[in-house]
This record gives sequence, C-alpha cells and structure tokens, in this order.
Amino acid sequence: GTAHVPQLLDARGSVVFEATASAAVIINEGVNSADVFVETTSFDTIGNAFYSRNDHCSLAGWRRLLVITSEFHLARTKAIFDWVYGAAGAEPSGAYELSYLGTEDTGLTPAEVS
Repeated sequence: GTAHVPQLLDARGSVVFEATASAAVIINEGVNSADVFVETTSFDTIGNAFYSRNDHCSLAGWRRLLVITSEFHLARTKAIFDWVYGAAGAEPSGAYELSYLGTEDTGLTPAEVS
C-alpha cells in the first residue's frame, strides 16, 4: 500500500491490504496459514521493516526472517530492511539474519519497473 494513491477497496468498501492479499496467494499455493504473518500497519517499505521488526520479530523472538518482494523492488527493500534490522534496539545490532526472495515482475510494464 501507499499513502500516495487511494486504497484498493473490496466489494463491501473495505480496504484490501497488499500483505493480506499476498498472504492469501501463498496460502492457496500450499503454505500453512500458521506460518504466514502479515504487517498491515505501514504504508511504505520503511514502515514494513519497522513494524515487522517491532510488532512481529521482537515480540516473538524471531531472529531469522525471509523478506519476499518483487524483483524490481528487491534492492531498495534489502537496503531498507538491512538498515532497520541492523540498528541496535532491544536486541543487539546484528541479532537478525535476513534472507530475501524476489518474485517475477509479472503483470508490470517496463515503464512501471523503471
């Protein structure tokens, strides 16, 4: 999601969160729903990193994280998540092991990914 364009709404007028829609796809592909956690608080990548660390990883004690995003967004996402998760906080700096997975840019035009 982003604060720069109107939110996508479903037929009832409720907001469709990108994270929730993406989670539904991987659950439909066979990933156990108990293994999927979504972050719906933020409106940008910095917020995704911050809230995933504070609302999920720090509270649950998770130290290994797989971040999945589109190929065109991967370098920026990695830079932001490495910065947020590398900062000292309640856990010491370097407490997290992050891995990244880029998905195909299917459905995006060359202009959209440039």
